[in-house]
Amino acid sequence: MTEIGSLRRALADAALAVEAAYPYEGCGWLLYDRHGWRARPVRNRLIDIAPARARRRFEMAPGELIEVLSAVDRADTRLVAVYHSHPDAPALPSAADLRAWAPSGTPLYPGVTMLIGEVGAGRWQRWRAHRWFDSRLAEVAIEVGLAVPEDIRAPAGYHRE
Repeated sequence: MTEIGSLRRALADAALAVEAAYPYEGCGWLLYDRHGWRARPVRNRLIDIAPARARRRFEMAPGELIEVLSAVDRADTRLVAVYHSHPDAPALPSAADLRAWAPSGTPLYPGVTMLIGEVGAGRWQRWRAHRWFDSRLAEVAIEVGLAVPEDIRAPAGYHRE
């Protein structure tokens, strides 16, 4: 698979993961290593402890977050993006996103992109990417010709366990 094909597949996998989380925010990482690009979904722990909040916020499950960050420390893996979805809302950073991304005015993950997926009525619509530049978050272009093929979509009503 080509590099761009690998990236397309990873973004499609992330899109499927945020669809599966609907009507809650889905979240995860976009990673790159010697094998290419991959999406690593992480459970939004708010689904279990505060479902109403999970429709507009996400908190990565601590054990899975530690697992991903430990793997990055041990291997030649790069954290490229944190992704999450906005169910039935635009793929633009919310005030909560900005507070979580840079609580003290400096991003928690310098050089890592914030990738927001717009999910309407349970279907992924598009990704919008944002990066921190000169003390502010700015939108950056991502264009890889992504489409989620109908034959690999999650069935209606499916939620990842």
